[in-house]
Amino acid sequence: MNQLARRTASFVATVFLAGSLAYLIPRFPALWTDYGSFPSISDFLHWWLWALQGGFINDKVTQAVPWTLTLMGLATTVSFVIGSIAGALMASPFGKIGRIARWGTPAALTMYATPYFIFGMVLIWLFVWLWAVFPTGGGYTLGETPTLTWEGIRTLLWHGTLPTLSIILTGTAHWLVLMRGMMVTIEGEDYVIQSRAMGLQDWRIFAWYRMRNCALPQFTQLFLSMGIIFTGAVMVEIVFAYPGIGYLLQQAILGNNAGLVQSIVITTAIIFAVLLAIMETLYPLIDRRIVRD
Repeated sequence: MNQLARRTASFVATVFLAGSLAYLIPRFPALWTDYGSFPSISDFLHWWLWALQGGFINDKVTQAVPWTLTLMGLATTVSFVIGSIAGALMASPFGKIGRIARWGTPAALTMYATPYFIFGMVLIWLFVWLWAVFPTGGGYTLGETPTLTWEGIRTLLWHGTLPTLSIILTGTAHWLVLMRGMMVTIEGEDYVIQSRAMGLQDWRIFAWYRMRNCALPQFTQLFLSMGIIFTGAVMVEIVFAYPGIGYLLQQAILGNNAGLVQSIVITTAIIFAVLLAIMETLYPLIDRRIVRD
C-alpha cells in the first residue's frame, strides 16, 4: 500500500509540475509587461480544471505520440543491446576478439561525444544528397496515408531508417563506453579473482561473474537516461521533419501556439511518468536484492 501511494504521489507531482510550468512560463512575461502582475490563482485553478477534464488532449499530439515512441523505443532497444555486448567484448579476455574490439575504443569515444542531430545531418549528406538512397525526411511519402499493408510498412521503414540510425549510432557508443568502463572496473574484484583461483573457464567468468554483474548498472542507467534519449529523439525529428512530438513542438513554437505547446508538455509528462512507474515495477525482477515494502 505504501508503495502504491508513493508511486501515485510521484506520478501526480510530475504531471502537476510539468503542467504548471507549461501554464506559467508563457504568461509571466506578457502579464508582467502589460499589467505588472502575475497570473491569478483563480485562473491557474480554472486552467487545471480544464486540463483535468481532458481539455489538453489534442488530435495532433495523439497522432504524433506513436511516431516518437516507435522511433525512441526501437532505437533505444537496438543501441542498448549492441552497445552493452560490444562494450563487454572490448574488455573480454578472449585474445583475438578482445584485441579487435579494443580498436574501436577511439571511434566509440568520438561517437559518444557526438550529438544525435549531428549524425542525422551527416547521414542526410551521405545517403540523401551524395547517394540518393533514402528520402530527405518525413515519416511517409507525401500524398499517401500510412497503412499496415506490406507496401505501407516498407514506406515507413524507408523513411524511418535514417532517423533511427542516427539515434542508434550515438546510443550504441554511449552504452558501449559505460559497459566497458564497468567491466574494467570489476576486473580486480575479489569474486573475479576467486573465480579464477577456482579454475573456472574464462568464458564462464566473463559471462556470469563480470558481464552479468555489470548489466544491473546498465539497466539503472537506462532508466535514468530516458529523458536524455527523448531529447535526442526530439532533435532528430526536427532534422528529418519526422512527424513526432519533437517536430510538432517545433511547429508549435514557430507558430506561437502556446496551447499546443502546453498539450505537448502535459502529454509528454504523463508518458514519462507512466514509463518510470513501469520501470520501477520491473526493476526488482532484474535485481533480486531489492525487497518491496
